[in-house]
Amino acid sequence: MKKLLFFLIGLYLGASELVIYNDLAFVKEKLKVDRGIIAPLPRSIIADSLYVPGVKYYSFHTGGLDQKVLLRSLLGKKVRFVHRKKELVGTLKSYDPIIIQGEKRVYFDVYFNDLIFTNLSISPFPYIQTNLQNGKADIAYLMRQISWRASYVAKINKKLALQGFMHITNNSGKEFKDSAITLIAGDIARARRVMPLKMTKALMDSNAIAPQSIQGYYRYDLPGKWDLKKSQYIAFMQERLDYSNLYEVSFYNVLYTNTTLKQKCNRYILFRSSKPLPRGTIRFYTQDIFLGEGVLKNIAPKEQVKMLLGKDFDLVAKRYTLHLQRDKKRIAAKVRYEVRNPKPKAVDVVVKERIAGDNLQIHSEKNYSKENGNIAFHLHIPSQSSIIWEAEYILLK
Repeated sequence: MKKLLFFLIGLYLGASELVIYNDLAFVKEKLKVDRGIIAPLPRSIIADSLYVPGVKYYSFHTGGLDQKVLLRSLLGKKVRFVHRKKELVGTLKSYDPIIIQGEKRVYFDVYFNDLIFTNLSISPFPYIQTNLQNGKADIAYLMRQISWRASYVAKINKKLALQGFMHITNNSGKEFKDSAITLIAGDIARARRVMPLKMTKALMDSNAIAPQSIQGYYRYDLPGKWDLKKSQYIAFMQERLDYSNLYEVSFYNVLYTNTTLKQKCNRYILFRSSKPLPRGTIRFYTQDIFLGEGVLKNIAPKEQVKMLLGKDFDLVAKRYTLHLQRDKKRIAAKVRYEVRNPKPKAVDVVVKERIAGDNLQIHSEKNYSKENGNIAFHLHIPSQSSIIWEAEYILLK
């Protein structure tokens, strides 16, 4: 935990900063010390990650403040209270006994249960007790229940228009004001321990949030200062890319069945981005028609993306078994494949045949490749035409 904390500390330069990973955040902020108390801290803080430089002695408390500690931290501040069924505001002058200076008089007959603590966002909340009585202290810590994820919209026409969004979700109970925010994309090793969002900001300039590579991760520094309450929705990139379609169909059990099989082809879209793409959901559209969606893994710049859109409606492949023979020495099957393209454009189709076994002989009228038990036929089929070929598979026992 400490190694991770110091790694994250190394990413920062300022005094009020927040780095967010998936359900983990590193916070560095300057908080006021009031009579030895630093509060409130989020309930989702990871206690053994707390780092308070420059303070010689301090202790961390996970439970709520008791009455005296709470009132001591409010000395000299405005408080709300109920007196004779009226809600009033005054300055707390003493906490033992409670004395409040009102607008027109001093109140001596106010009790703890008469006070209204609406300014406390978390109750009970963790706090730090320190030998530093007043002033400000720099603190750093890790916390849970704050995360971010990416999502993408891809509109397909002559080009693929790709736009990426960042969704930041804060369920920690702590609000961050005027903070520098950095998002980290990557798989950080951690020790095991026992839908729609409101759009609050959109940065449409694709260069506004430029990713930086650092020690195997990508960091995204959000420009300016941010107030983070429950959620943020931010556009962080947009590109116009070349793309291509690929159709695939897979057959199985060619050596063990003699039935005719008919399969619709899966449609994939292939593209490459010049930018790193953090993991997230990607949705495809064309002419306001929803084509499909999938989950994009963490993609490096220039790495090929292959996303399944669904099954094509009219591109169909068939496999006919012409001959099937089994004996003590071998299993042999002769099949015919047919792929018909009724589309007005030529298509690229990959027909895969899954056959397990090392002693496999293949005789085919079409060229093929073989990898991890998959025999693949790569076809370019002109518009409104079909390709038919035969293949024989012999598995020696």
